[in-house]
Amino acid sequence: MKTLNRIKNYAVLLSLIIVIGVVSGDITVLQVFVNDVTPFITDIKATDPIILLENSTVIAYCNATVVDYNGYQDIKSVKAILWNPNTTYSNSTVEDRNNFYINSNCNITAGLGTSATVYCPFTIYYYAEPSEWVCRLNVTDFAGLWNTSNKTDITLQVLKGVRTPNLIDYSTSTGSTAIAPGETSTQDVIGTIYNTGNVVIDLQVQGTSTMNCTIGFIPVYYNRYNTTANMSYSSMCSLTTSLSDTCYELNQNFDLNKTTTETPTSKNTYWKIYVPTTGISGTCSGEMVFMAI
Repeated sequence: MKTLNRIKNYAVLLSLIIVIGVVSGDITVLQVFVNDVTPFITDIKATDPIILLENSTVIAYCNATVVDYNGYQDIKSVKAILWNPNTTYSNSTVEDRNNFYINSNCNITAGLGTSATVYCPFTIYYYAEPSEWVCRLNVTDFAGLWNTSNKTDITLQVLKGVRTPNLIDYSTSTGSTAIAPGETSTQDVIGTIYNTGNVVIDLQVQGTSTMNCTIGFIPVYYNRYNTTANMSYSSMCSLTTSLSDTCYELNQNFDLNKTTTETPTSKNTYWKIYVPTTGISGTCSGEMVFMAI
């Protein structure tokens, strides 16, 4: 009987031990605030040299890698400027196409981890000033932190270009549709020259062939020109088949100013012709070439 009571007491004690051993739990939140880190720019690559296309535009790039240790998703925007450092600029400077170009919204792509690739294209006009240019990139994150970096010594090359008249029609200079054999055209025919490059230019000119007629031909040197209006035929320069024979008025003193807007600068040249007295009839035509120097 005593033994049974001991067993029962033991059983009760064991039951109490089991109840006391149950453990309750709770959740603790872990928290830390991470400071914003200033982003930065590396590995800038630019189009160099920038080779212009006369009377047109070309695309030049200024690309880079931007890094933000908070993650590339924290990069808000990248702005790029491309400018001629021989001129001054400020944050309020507007794009002028001669010395200063802006890309306010470069393309951010290929993000991974803490870095992304940035593409910044510029449309460069043919009259942009030749010099050693600078590209500056500015990166800003969503906290408003920003950084800049420059790529210097980007060569924007000299471009000499010229647009010339499609036709010099001497027949219009006499007030009729034709010039008689043995006559000289009485009025100047104007040939307008346009500067389609980015520097002041002079000109060279040459006739590439005789003027072949329905019957006969007119020698190249019977074409005469000058940069002053209303000169007598005998006082004008003779066209030849050699660029080096170009008169002083064109090859050293023409001084056609650099274009600074989308409308090319221009100057006139003035032309007359003499028609031989015999062996000539019908329509005569030939060709000549202007060269910007």
